[in-house]
Amino acid sequence: MLELDSGELAMIKLVTSTEVSKPIKPFLETSVSDPQLASIQIHEQTSECHLSSDSLYIRLRVATLLDEVVALLEESAEILKSLRGGHVDDTTLTEFNAKLLAVCEESLQYYRGSWWYKRAKKRSLNLLRGFGLLVQAEPKLTFSSMEYLTYRPIWDSSE
Repeated sequence: MLELDSGELAMIKLVTSTEVSKPIKPFLETSVSDPQLASIQIHEQTSECHLSSDSLYIRLRVATLLDEVVALLEESAEILKSLRGGHVDDTTLTEFNAKLLAVCEESLQYYRGSWWYKRAKKRSLNLLRGFGLLVQAEPKLTFSSMEYLTYRPIWDSSE
């Protein structure tokens, strides 16, 4: 999933016979800091990549999750597993959404100057597109910056 220069999300699937060695650390767990950034800027780092002849422009932002959010995601591992499989009931999903919103509203006031502090809490949760795999080193959330896209909300458990 990539964010284009226009701000739209694009999913790209490549079919190739190229073989590469297994990375020491899985890609999704790796975040490389730009050595030219100050430590404060690293918390709101944007990575950009231009492919040949500017046919594709990728911009990704990595923002640290709040400790309270990480704890909630770890506690809710079974709910997230059910959500990924599409087998979660509306009551459980609504309760989890309310807990996540409550944790964000309580915690974000202490993260002044961060990416999270600048976002409206309810709006951010509506832009949530997915949860990272919990088998990775750290829980992850995937957000879209494109409010006008018509994806089915993750909070909608209907098929």
